[in-house]
Formats: sequence, structure tokens, C-alpha cells
Amino acid sequence: EIYAQAARQEALGEVLQAYFSRYHAMLTELVAQGVAQGEFRPVDPADTALTLMSLFEGLLLLWVFSHDALDLSRQVEASLSLLLAGIGPPPTQ
Repeated sequence: EIYAQAARQEALGEVLQAYFSRYHAMLTELVAQGVAQGEFRPVDPADTALTLMSLFEGLLLLWVFSHDALDLSRQVEASLSLLLAGIGPPPTQ
């Protein structure tokens, strides 16, 4: 509902845009730190942050419409594990 309202109300849209901008900046910095420390492959931090945001926002949207059929905590854990496996350093041989 808030997204629909934000599309019609400029002030609310600006609030949401500011929220997502801060959210993206925070995640971008976390990913950049992970890359710098060798915890992640040399991925683009901003793109990876947007992927994380999309993943979690999408899961929340699905949960709103099917929360009885969706174990949100399990899906978040599974999704995060999959993403981290993809951006994490390659396994040592």
C-alpha cells in the first residue's frame, strides 16, 4: 500500500526515495568493506547492494500476499546463503 501511495503523493515518494537511498548506501559500504577485506569476490558493491535490496523487498512483498504459505525467516536465510555463496571467495582446494 505504501508504494501505491508513494506513487501518488510526492512527499511520501520523496521519503521513500530517501529511505532507499540510505539503505542502498549502507549496503554498498558493507559490500565494499567485504570486498576490501577479501571476504567477497571483487564484485561491484553498488550493484550487489541493489541485488540484496531487491531480494529482500521481493521476499517481503511475497510474504505480504502469502505469509501463511511462506516461511519468511527460512526464505531470507536460504536467499542470503545463496547470494553469499555466489559473491564469497572461491573455496580453497
